[in-house]
Amino acid sequence: MDGVGPNEGLYEVALPPGAPADFDYVAFEIRGFSMPPAQERWIIYCLDRQAFQPDEVLGRACVVELADGKLMFKVVRRGYSPGAYNLESWDGAPLIEDVQIIRAMPFVSIADPHIVRK
Repeated sequence: MDGVGPNEGLYEVALPPGAPADFDYVAFEIRGFSMPPAQERWIIYCLDRQAFQPDEVLGRACVVELADGKLMFKVVRRGYSPGAYNLESWDGAPLIEDVQIIRAMPFVSIADPHIVRK
């Protein structure tokens, strides 16, 4: 996932089945193949968070926003330096080590875009 490019826009998707309507969600379209079973262009749903809450996300898959502005879908792990975190992919790629996280949005659900696009 590389964020929204200059020629891409936002679009609305339906809530995933069974998701309580009383939470705030954000959805992202996947770019890449590092987090199977997520496939290119599939939609992942996350709880909308504006800040980083380590206790809520350690060990969980999240969309993370890094200090350099990148967005990634990874599992959040403790880093080696104080205040830093490691990001784990499910495809066996090496850890992304000791990054600064601005916010982390916990993963809720995944859907094929053909089903949820409005």
